[in-house]
Amino acid sequence: LKCYGYLIYLKDGRLIWYSGDCNKVSNVINEYSIDEIYHDTCLDDYDGNVHTPLRVLCKSIPKEKRSKVYCMHIDSNELIKKAGLEGFNVVDISIN
Repeated sequence: LKCYGYLIYLKDGRLIWYSGDCNKVSNVINEYSIDEIYHDTCLDDYDGNVHTPLRVLCKSIPKEKRSKVYCMHIDSNELIKKAGLEGFNVVDISIN
């Protein structure tokens, strides 16, 4: 898929990166001082996957930036556990 993400500038000065459905990590996260990163992430790891495998996310994002990353498009409970162990957050979709 040809996809793109969004840089979102908030009135309070925060900058958010929201990735589209992509299987790569954009270099934009290293070019800007981003406060929060929302990135599609999965455990499935195969050529042609639309989402980014956790393996690629770990390889692409240094440990010191991982606390800013919120994984979304979750494909399993196992991903939630493994993403947390690697220092990433997972978007909470529970409804109160």
